[in-house]
Amino acid sequence: MSEREVIIYDWNHEGSERLRNSNFRLLDTTLRDGVQTPGIRQPSLEEKLRIIDFDAQVGIEAIDICLPADRKTRYFQEGVECARYINEKYPGIDIVVLTPTSDSYVESTLEFAKMAGIRLSPILFRGSSDLRLLAEDWREEEVIGDMFRFSKQLTDEGHSVIAATEDTTRSRPEFLREIFRAGKAGGAKEFCIADTVGYADPVGVSNLVTWVREEVVEGDGLQIQFHGHDDTRNAVSNSISALVAGADTIHVTWLGVGERAGNTPIEGVLSDLYRRGISRYDLSHILKGSNHVARAYEVTIPRNLPLVGDIVFKSESGIHVAAMHKAKVKNLDGIGGIVYSAVDPRSVGRAHEVFIGPQGGAHSVQWVLEELGIEYSDKLRDELLTHARAANRTLTKEEITGFIREMRYKENHNNN
Repeated sequence: MSEREVIIYDWNHEGSERLRNSNFRLLDTTLRDGVQTPGIRQPSLEEKLRIIDFDAQVGIEAIDICLPADRKTRYFQEGVECARYINEKYPGIDIVVLTPTSDSYVESTLEFAKMAGIRLSPILFRGSSDLRLLAEDWREEEVIGDMFRFSKQLTDEGHSVIAATEDTTRSRPEFLREIFRAGKAGGAKEFCIADTVGYADPVGVSNLVTWVREEVVEGDGLQIQFHGHDDTRNAVSNSISALVAGADTIHVTWLGVGERAGNTPIEGVLSDLYRRGISRYDLSHILKGSNHVARAYEVTIPRNLPLVGDIVFKSESGIHVAAMHKAKVKNLDGIGGIVYSAVDPRSVGRAHEVFIGPQGGAHSVQWVLEELGIEYSDKLRDELLTHARAANRTLTKEEITGFIREMRYKENHNNN
């Protein structure tokens, strides 16, 4: 079989086809939800603007820049500067803020927009689960009335309102219906459903998006957003499930920064979209963008985070490396990068790295020696694998070359 005839059968073809034919968007909330991460360093204005640059380079369509509250704070003032920066440099990117349903927050949002000189897309939100109603002593009529009143006020001022509920995935459908319909009556053009504590699974998210589309949107052409969290490690799967079910926008953050277990990581989402053949996002900027956020927020990049984690394109296992090496020897350049990877590392400017360790085999040794420019032999293979198993860990390149030098020195000494 020639390289061109190689076909990956996609059991996800139905969802992949829907996404390839969809005009969905990604909304980055690193600057708003991301800065709520406990224990992080708050980024400077310059660092925030650089994040916006990376968003634009990747192709992100919307950016949530802040929750406007007190104009005297640095956070408010820098939010205004970020809004102006986007408006001037990247006019195609939608500028989003988060606005709780209260007079003070809505007034602050309106003041923020006037200072920035722009039209906003405020995510106008209120908690909707019985847990929040009980904790806050909220009445249902109050929540519904506020959603209508503030949606209308913001809409009348020329802003594009996104009516949102917090803790949507633990809320009663009849109450959600009334809240969203109130927002719709007030002029909201989009609805945002939030898995605030990462409670949902992909099936539940699909059910919820379908329900909102049928019970609230009702064929009026209004759009649906999904905001996910990773408390149960479902954030990426839930977000993709939302898109497949018909959501128009999903929220992400660089490195998944956010409260508790974090938000939906952009790296995981882009990895999923890439393997589905969706190529409109530029992955070549992901590594630099992720490293920038890690420095700015003083967070560690998880070693196994898709696309950018330290080990995600590294291999040691003999069986894995054997298949990769055989493709390499056959010059099957088009498949060599995906024999044991869902994403070709070259798409993010990286390459597969192979190591010699306790789980390695002959092909691991061959690969590494080729890279080091050292001639392969069965004896050297056996010695290196024995050494790695005795060390009970992966050998560094320095350890390998040092071991070979010592081995050859002993051989020469014995021969003499």
